[in-house]
Amino acid sequence: MFGTWRWRGSALILGLGLTGFFLGAAQAAWAHEPRWVEARFELADGAHLAFLERPPGSPVDRAAYRVYFLPGSGCRGLAPIAGRYFQNLRVAEVVVVHKRHVDPGQWPGPADCADQFVEQDNLRDWAHDAQAFLRWHLHTHPLAPGQQAVLVGSSEGAELLPSLAPSLPPVTPLVLIGSTGLDPLVALRQQAERLGAPQFVDQMLALAQDNAVLDSARFAGRSVGYWRSLSGWALTDPLLQLPNPVWLAFGAADGAVPLTGLAQFTARARAAQRPLCVVVFPDADHGLQRAGADEVQRLWGWVEAAVLAPAPSPTPCGPGLPAEVLSWLDSSHD
Repeated sequence: MFGTWRWRGSALILGLGLTGFFLGAAQAAWAHEPRWVEARFELADGAHLAFLERPPGSPVDRAAYRVYFLPGSGCRGLAPIAGRYFQNLRVAEVVVVHKRHVDPGQWPGPADCADQFVEQDNLRDWAHDAQAFLRWHLHTHPLAPGQQAVLVGSSEGAELLPSLAPSLPPVTPLVLIGSTGLDPLVALRQQAERLGAPQFVDQMLALAQDNAVLDSARFAGRSVGYWRSLSGWALTDPLLQLPNPVWLAFGAADGAVPLTGLAQFTARARAAQRPLCVVVFPDADHGLQRAGADEVQRLWGWVEAAVLAPAPSPTPCGPGLPAEVLSWLDSSHD
C-alpha cells in the first residue's frame, strides 16, 4: 500500500510500490517490446489518464485472457519496465492504468511528485477515474466470448479492486500484491506502530477531521484531502462480500505493510467461510523482490495457470503452488 516508509524530521514519508525492481533488466526488456502501446483516456472533466496496453498479437495473435493492472502510490510510470515486469503473463492482453498527471515513461519517478499530482491524488477520485476508464475500455474493447479478465492491484492499487470488480463477471479473479486486505487506515496504524511512531496516525486524523483545514494543505508529503479519503476507505468488508476469487500475494520481508495484518485478514475470511488464495514469498519485499529473484514472475505463472485451467480447481489457488508459499502463515517463523 504505502511503499517504503522512512523518517524525515517529525513526519513519516511515503515511498512507492514496486520497490527493489531490477531496473537494468527491465529497461533492456522494454527496448525489445515494440508492441506495447501508450494511449490516453479523456475523463469527464477534460483531464487525461495514460494507459499502456500489450494488445493481442504480442506475444500471441489472440490473447487468451486480459489483465487490468493498477500500480501503487506515487507518480512514476511503468512504461520502461513493462516488458520485464509482465513478461510471464505469456498469453495475456495487459492493460496498465496510470493515475492522472502521471507520465508513463517516467521511471524511476521524481523524489517529489508535482504539485498538480499531489493536489488531486486521493483514493476516492482515483477510484472514480479508474471506474470510468474500465467502463470505457470494456465498451470499446469488449472481451471476446469465453475470454476471462483478471484485476490486479499493486500496493495502493489493490485498494481499488472492489470498486472495479462489479464492471466484470463475478468469476474475475482479484489479485492484491503487497496488500493485507485490511482497510488502509488499519494498515497505516499497524505500520506506524511498527516504526515506533503511533502518534503519526493521531496527528493525521486530527488534521483530516478538522473542517477548518483545506484539502490542499499538506501532511507528510500528501494533501489532507488524500488523508481524508484514506481514513474512510473500506477494503476488508468489500473484499469479503464480493463473489470474486481473491488472491493475496505478499513478501515476508515487506517493510511497508506489516505481515500481522495478513494473518488478521485471513482469519476474518476463514470465519466468514470465504475462500482465499494467500501466497507469501519468504525473504521477498513489498514489490515481491528478493536478492537475485523476481517473485512477481512466479506469481504471474500461477495466476495464468489458474485462469487457463480447463476446469475449476477445488482449491482457491489451483494446482501446482509449492507448500513453501502456501503454508507460510501457518508455520512458525522466529
